Amino acid sequence: MDELPMIYVTSTFLYLLIETEPEIKYGHILPSFIILLNLAITIAYIYLLNPVFHQVSFGLVITYDFYKSYILLSKLPNSGSSKKQLKSLLIRGFFSFLIGFAAWNLDNICCKNLRTLRLILGPPFDALLQMHGWWHILTAYAAHCLATFVTALRFELSNTTNYSIRFLFPGVPLISFNTSNKNEIKKFY
Repeated sequence: MDELPMIYVTSTFLYLLIETEPEIKYGHILPSFIILLNLAITIAYIYLLNPVFHQVSFGLVITYDFYKSYILLSKLPNSGSSKKQLKSLLIRGFFSFLIGFAAWNLDNICCKNLRTLRLILGPPFDALLQMHGWWHILTAYAAHCLATFVTALRFELSNTTNYSIRFLFPGVPLISFNTSNKNEIKKFY
């Protein structure tokens, strides 16, 4: 059941990527649809207990997220470094999801062989072959990249330029406001 939050997180991005205008376009229809989608996937997954159903559901939602992100990114003007940074975040997130998904499937297919190899290698090297763990790490990183991307993209679409994307650690993006005026920062919360 630890797979379901992945669907919930990525479907939250659906809302943020579809409802991008200052005026709400879809009212209660879009959030209601997303909630019903999550509920339907959850109920179906509980009854089916089929990992392929989850993989397909997750794959469809995340593919749409990246597709919609790319479409919105392509609408931004090419000037400045913002678009380059956003593109970099989108690529990081996309490939992290892709590599994590491959690791997860490798774990599903080769689980018995990986366990044997982990026993042979022993600590600390056995941790490198915990593919299901890598799936969670890479998915969390990808979700963080996508969340940072969506936040910055929405700033760009609303002509908010007093922010920058910096990196807390190598590769971990963070949005920073370029202002000392606390009232200006509060308007985003």
